[in-house]
Amino acid sequence: MRHHPRLAVSLLPLICAACVAGSDAGASASTSPGVPVAQLQLAQASADHQSEAAPREPSQPSPPSQLITVVPLTQPDVLQIDGFAPAKTDAPLVAAAVDLDHYQLGGPSITKIPLGASQDTIVAALAEVDGLRNLNLGGTQIVDLQHIAKLQAVEHLILWDTYVVDLAPIRGFDKLSTLDIRGTGVQDLDPIARAVDMTQLLASETNVADISALTKLDKLEVIDLADTSVRDLAPLRNLEQLRVLRLDHTKVTSVRSLASLPRLEVLSLDGTGVRDVRPLLGLTRLDTLSLANTPLVDIEPLAAMQQLRTLDLRGTRASAKQIADLEGAMPFTLVLDDAWKREKD
Repeated sequence: MRHHPRLAVSLLPLICAACVAGSDAGASASTSPGVPVAQLQLAQASADHQSEAAPREPSQPSPPSQLITVVPLTQPDVLQIDGFAPAKTDAPLVAAAVDLDHYQLGGPSITKIPLGASQDTIVAALAEVDGLRNLNLGGTQIVDLQHIAKLQAVEHLILWDTYVVDLAPIRGFDKLSTLDIRGTGVQDLDPIARAVDMTQLLASETNVADISALTKLDKLEVIDLADTSVRDLAPLRNLEQLRVLRLDHTKVTSVRSLASLPRLEVLSLDGTGVRDVRPLLGLTRLDTLSLANTPLVDIEPLAAMQQLRTLDLRGTRASAKQIADLEGAMPFTLVLDDAWKREKD
């Protein structure tokens, strides 16, 4: 069953703030003036065209009518997705207010493909395309990536909320910088093990459990594995460029492997089994830490993390007195909690 992850994640905008910050420079470097945008006018924003699109499964909601369009930003040939409603979020954690579904990608791009497009429509669109660097198929009905296997120059591949389950056809995509497979049925990440230039991997709400394929992807800066079956974080211990890590609602119980990530700024562990945060005390750049709905009891060690600006302890077992003591020790940290409400009830 497919999901719509952009509507259900509390830290998504915060994660995207880091994504966009890193991608602006990448877009400038990868975009060459004078490179034409592939003018594949496949869609018209009209009811007639929408009626021609292949129907989705009865259980799936109808796709939005907005189209994936190329719009001019600071440079030519920049792809941006427009028209999505903002994600529903917890306001204190999302001051950055940037939606992860707005990518700024440089290079040749397909001009228009309708959301919900059938696989046949996509195949026809790509038949004459070579040298494509940005390919956004999010929200379409593509199933088999074999149809894009020849496009090995692709650097940014967006596949959120599609029917894709097998990444094997993109095994040769060694230039990948961004891969978005949120809400797909993907389980095996081994096909991307050679994509050593990858900086962003968004894989929430997938069937991923084993992340050993990420061991050598040491340029990764953003990883989203929320709502997966991931338990072992050892493959991440050498990813020293990692800045944002989202592990909400996974099977993670220990964060010991994260102690060696000196650049980590945002860490979300909501709904995990983490009880001990002491391995995180040496992460001096950590700015945002979310531990909502974890079995954490001893919060005293957190007082040593004076660099934190946002700390979410809602749904934990910490008492109102413990929270008050922590707030007194961390005057510059916004501590989110509901202890007073729980004790009142």
